[in-house]
Amino acid sequence: MITSEPAARPLDGDRIRPLPTAIVLVQSNYTVSTSIPQPIIPDPKVQVLVNQVLKSDSYGQVAPNEGRRKQAAISLVVSNPDAYFEQGAAETYEYQLVSSDLDFS
Repeated sequence: MITSEPAARPLDGDRIRPLPTAIVLVQSNYTVSTSIPQPIIPDPKVQVLVNQVLKSDSYGQVAPNEGRRKQAAISLVVSNPDAYFEQGAAETYEYQLVSSDLDFS
């Protein structure tokens, strides 16, 4: 006896329907902490800086007014920061990072 599969039913509204939509939500929360030492100029190095500026003032290399002396001190520090700055206390910063992604499939 020979058998065959039944004939396919005709396509109608009962057989054709949309698939449900999948919604995927991915969310992440992270906290990042950083600890950054703050640069300081300790008192002994401030005194060295003041002495250098006063020496330049006495040699006539710096105009004898407060603004020019401050500018001379800044120039000395900027020209060689390692000679003056040291590592100070660390400051801690926290950052909240949130990320969300939504996907419709």
